[in-house]
Amino acid sequence: AIQRSLLPDPIPRLDGFEIAARSVPAETVGGDVYDVIPVDSECLALAVGDASGHGLPAALEARDVVIGARMGILCGVRLSSLVYRLNEVLAGTTLSSRFVSLLLGELDAGGGFRYVNAGHPPPILVGAGPARFLEGTGRVLGISRAYRYELSRVHLPVGAMLVMYTDGVTECLSTTG
Repeated sequence: AIQRSLLPDPIPRLDGFEIAARSVPAETVGGDVYDVIPVDSECLALAVGDASGHGLPAALEARDVVIGARMGILCGVRLSSLVYRLNEVLAGTTLSSRFVSLLLGELDAGGGFRYVNAGHPPPILVGAGPARFLEGTGRVLGISRAYRYELSRVHLPVGAMLVMYTDGVTECLSTTG
């Protein structure tokens, strides 16, 4: 119930874009999350995160990040400042062995995508020439305070696809290993 309560249902829409998401935890509960937050009629915030570990502790930490991101987005906090503040809170309150990766961006109706990547697997832009990974912009949240995150930008041309995922996709094994 904790994990399901974090996921947007239904997924908010932005004219001209199709947005789809799916979460399948490795165990009963996990620390992978996604969110789609309406900023205004012309913009959506998109987030994908992964708290280290599995189970209830990871789910609770992921919940903290999602709630913090929602509050910041809805209060108009700039992306780089928001991720900086999330890191400050996590670094001051979590166990030293816990951290969260987070990809947080804003997609506007014109196809602009501004984002901060805090140690998360890089999104893949497909359909605008050869597929390419979008550069990372910083380290995971919760490691140390006072780390500054950089904002990156990319344009999504008509027909392009942006793939945001967690390491659960890249580390998934077949039934044969």
